[in-house]
Amino acid sequence: MLTLTGEVLNTYKTKEFMNKETGEVTAPRHKVQIICDEYLPDGEHKTVIHDFTVTNVEQYKSLKGSLVRVDVGTMIMSNKVFLFILKGSLPTPLSKLAPKLNAGVAQGAAHQPASIRGA
Repeated sequence: MLTLTGEVLNTYKTKEFMNKETGEVTAPRHKVQIICDEYLPDGEHKTVIHDFTVTNVEQYKSLKGSLVRVDVGTMIMSNKVFLFILKGSLPTPLSKLAPKLNAGVAQGAAHQPASIRGA
């Protein structure tokens, strides 16, 4: 299993969408944005905002601005790797796991470097 660690930046709801070709209607979905750093092969890192579809948006709303850890899965499409939050997975506030790591956020840092780890 993989885990993603990052800061909950925002939550929002998408609008209903109708496919013009098929007429199929896609219902609105709840999304959460998590900001984290992705490490590059040369040792550098880049800051990325991931938008994830979630069913338990209230859990994330209450953690806005907090560092969290969440279980994620991966899928590959067109030679690109995409992340998704596992269905039913709940965010764990990082302060409950390691209070010292959360100190930077309390001091006003925009975000902490995060990572994706396998278990």
